[in-house]
Amino acid sequence: MTPNEIDGEDRGADDQATCSCGYDRNHHMVSAKGDYTLYGSICLIMGISAHPIKVRYMCRMCHDVIAESTDPKALKDPRLL
Repeated sequence: MTPNEIDGEDRGADDQATCSCGYDRNHHMVSAKGDYTLYGSICLIMGISAHPIKVRYMCRMCHDVIAESTDPKALKDPRLL
């Protein structure tokens, strides 16, 4: 998977998705948020590690969702831990 690839779709460097602030998913103002199953959420509440089923890249300024991915490499993003 290349850095410009989201959910198997290759986006060119000029075509990378950005929020209304102009940030792409690799900018420091963009946070990776994990979506978990009910069991995964219960595990997190109890302090047990769980893996997300989907990751969303969301801008912290305008709260736009820039990208969503279910790719296994994206789910291991260190920003989710």
